[in-house]
Amino acid sequence: MSRPTDLVPLLNVADVGASIEFYEELGFEVEQKVEEGGAVIWANLRHEGGGALMLNAKDIITPSERAKRPHYSDAVFYLTYPSAHEMHGRLSGRGMDVTEVEKQPYGIEEFYVRDPDGYEIAIGSPIG
Repeated sequence: MSRPTDLVPLLNVADVGASIEFYEELGFEVEQKVEEGGAVIWANLRHEGGGALMLNAKDIITPSERAKRPHYSDAVFYLTYPSAHEMHGRLSGRGMDVTEVEKQPYGIEEFYVRDPDGYEIAIGSPIG
């Protein structure tokens, strides 16, 4: 059986450039991007600690094509860092709306932030 070589979320976003800036604050770097009419319409980002993310301009397909696709709103992207407190300070210091860091019973300290399109990002680190 053939197996996938990678799992990369593809997020449809209103402004790829604004989303790139947000995810760069989380430690992602742009590996590749496509521009059309002076605007970035697609980008592939990688995180040095592992993981990848693609960003796609929402209007690439027509609304009727998009409406035919099933959609879900309960996905949360979970990123782990050595220190949730350090990332919390960094993001709140840049004016981002972050929740408080909370200790969880499963041994993680975590907080949440939303990207420019409202996708929920959980940021955690092991308690230790």
